[in-house]
Amino acid sequence: NHCKYQLGVHLLYPWFLKLLGMQIGKNVQFVGKVKFKIRGKISNIIIGDNVIIGNNVDIRNRENGMITLNNKCYLDDNVRLVAARVGGIALGEGTEIGPGSVINSGGNLKTGKYCMIAGNVNINSSSHGIDKNKYIKIQKHTHGNIELGDDVWIGSGVSILMNSHIGDGAIISSNSLVRVSFVSSRTFS
Repeated sequence: NHCKYQLGVHLLYPWFLKLLGMQIGKNVQFVGKVKFKIRGKISNIIIGDNVIIGNNVDIRNRENGMITLNNKCYLDDNVRLVAARVGGIALGEGTEIGPGSVINSGGNLKTGKYCMIAGNVNINSSSHGIDKNKYIKIQKHTHGNIELGDDVWIGSGVSILMNSHIGDGAIISSNSLVRVSFVSSRTFS
């Protein structure tokens, strides 16, 4: 079950994707070319109302991976979202993702409302095994969850690892590595 769609700027694309089974809300804007690599169910991609998707965005799902872009989300240019296995990506209302950011989710990522994720951020809810007696490529993955509360600001170049939880209003400064839980309304670097 492989299908790949290269989309450019056109008013018919939301209609075409709906016809294929994707759930798309009103006033969705494709600012440039978007690549959908569907190896799961196209109906597992849900795009809410007033969502803006930038140029060269790459959206992929495999197995039962689920991607939900709630109302008023914004994906800047060159963003990549990948949901695999039974994992999911759920971006809360008004959440924005900056250019060049990558979200890989074999587990689950959920953001609250109106989060700002700057450019070149890497969020991974999965990890490779690290057994020194096996090649890295053939080792099993482990999967976890990542949760961002409402109004979280993630600075550029941040990496967020599985099982991280960031509370409401937290600010994570640029180039930080997050691999634990943070409380609400604090700045971390």
